Amino acid sequence: MAKNFNPPKVCKHTKHINASLTRENTHNDLVKLSFKYLDVEHEVFIFQNKETAYFNSLIHRLKHICCLKCKELKYPTVKALRNHFIRWGDTSQKCFGLPNEEQLVEQPFQFSVSANEHGRVIGFFIETTFYVVWLDVEHRTYG
Repeated sequence: MAKNFNPPKVCKHTKHINASLTRENTHNDLVKLSFKYLDVEHEVFIFQNKETAYFNSLIHRLKHICCLKCKELKYPTVKALRNHFIRWGDTSQKCFGLPNEEQLVEQPFQFSVSANEHGRVIGFFIETTFYVVWLDVEHRTYG
């Protein structure tokens, strides 16, 4: 006869410590990408008319990003990525314009598609997932 499984009881203090450890460990997890919030209609960040070379470079960069640990992307070690957090006050935009953005976005972030030719990918992190919001093909974020 199979024994009943009773999970161990966890006190509040242990729960808090486990949650803290989980957050710290996410820095060692690989980056995941989501296009859930991709803004395809933004008047400044238009990418639909770009040539095939742009999309080839974009796909190669996204593939590379998915092979990085979160800490490698969030805390720059490779200058070629031009990856860093964004302060809205330094940009041409005030926010993403997403519903409930204050609760959703802790801090916007960007990384480059290629050296200078193909612009930046701009979005935000929730734990290990990077949500792409804009493809800044023409470098207009800081324009």
